[in-house]
Amino acid sequence: MTLSPLVLLNACANSVLAISAIHLWLKVFGHEDSAIYRHKFAAHLCKLATTVTICGSVANIFNHQEPPVTEFILNIGVACNYVWLSWFSTVSDPVKPAAAKPLTPKANGKPKRNARRS
Repeated sequence: MTLSPLVLLNACANSVLAISAIHLWLKVFGHEDSAIYRHKFAAHLCKLATTVTICGSVANIFNHQEPPVTEFILNIGVACNYVWLSWFSTVSDPVKPAAAKPLTPKANGKPKRNARRS
């Protein structure tokens, strides 16, 4: 069985799709305080759709059949969308600043002494 270039390119496109969809799935649903959990129906629908996308792309990788050209173009478009979504969700996260330590003022410009010596 020889693999045509279209089969290999389709497997690459589906690999990129699976990896970026898994990254997005983990990014969106990976923590309990995610904003999507405020919308129960949207959370279930998005989780189902992303899971089906991941399963379909992995099945296409292992299938090794030559797809029609239109399906190949569709796979590239969906893979590009998921790569962009995955990248954008990573870039657009607000960076939480590190907690600033309060400055302790020095007494008359001299360091404070801890305890009296006896």
